[in-house]
Amino acid sequence: MKGKLQGDSKDEQNVKRRVYDALNVLIAADILKKDGKAVYCDDKVANIGAHRRRSMREDKEKLEIKMVKLFNQSKLNKKV
Repeated sequence: MKGKLQGDSKDEQNVKRRVYDALNVLIAADILKKDGKAVYCDDKVANIGAHRRRSMREDKEKLEIKMVKLFNQSKLNKKV
């Protein structure tokens, strides 16, 4: 087969292709940087990622509180 490395099973090739695809997505999103064959994460991006995770966690908690309130309201409205 064209492009098939000797000794690589079909599963190994699929894993390599998926990793390659994932790396390309992260590079395109400017999360990772590529310099030749070296791939690295910029410190600024890593810090932004931590901030985003914290922000997303806070947003999730706020949404959960709103959902509980709406659920409780809907239960009260059904009783009326």
